[in-house]
Amino acid sequence: MRYTLKQGETTYPVSEAELADLLALDGYTDPLLRILLHSATTAAIAFTGRAFLNQQLTIQYDGFPGYGTETGGLDMLRRVPADWVELPYAPLVSIQSVKFIDLDGDETVIDLADLVIDTLHEPGRFKFRRGTPVLSNNTRFIIEYTSGYGEDPEAVPFAIRLAILQAAGYLYEHRGECTADSAITKSGAAAALVPFRMMRL
Repeated sequence: MRYTLKQGETTYPVSEAELADLLALDGYTDPLLRILLHSATTAAIAFTGRAFLNQQLTIQYDGFPGYGTETGGLDMLRRVPADWVELPYAPLVSIQSVKFIDLDGDETVIDLADLVIDTLHEPGRFKFRRGTPVLSNNTRFIIEYTSGYGEDPEAVPFAIRLAILQAAGYLYEHRGECTADSAITKSGAAAALVPFRMMRL
């Protein structure tokens, strides 16, 4: 499985002005503030497993996701196709397309009306109304979808926005001394982010 962002962040859940206010800076013309906001936001996304502002993503599976192994035998489980297909980065907003691509490059696009889409579950997920398709391991299974709390930074929960400010402020005060990941912990931002963290078994 692999996934990519189709389009990157162009705005952040908090502004440079808010970060400048936190740091008691006069004005916010320092380009470093935007860089630190980017680093802190990226680290918070990685920590929580969530998209904050709406993001378009593409996930690709080599074959249909499932459990177990391809072959049976002693102490071996035969592969069982997954009932629900989970999509990284909650909350799920919508699915744009689901398609299969075979070794010859031929595409089969699935009608979204043939899917049961669950946006309330975290992470978001979907399943096929008429049963799981049988695919070879060489068939690529590609889903394009949107995740996030909305287009407006105000739609992002306050605790997440505060955590990003905490981490960015810590990075500013300790420039060159820590990574964005460690700033999440050392700044106290992790405490605000833990309730939003996606846990996987």
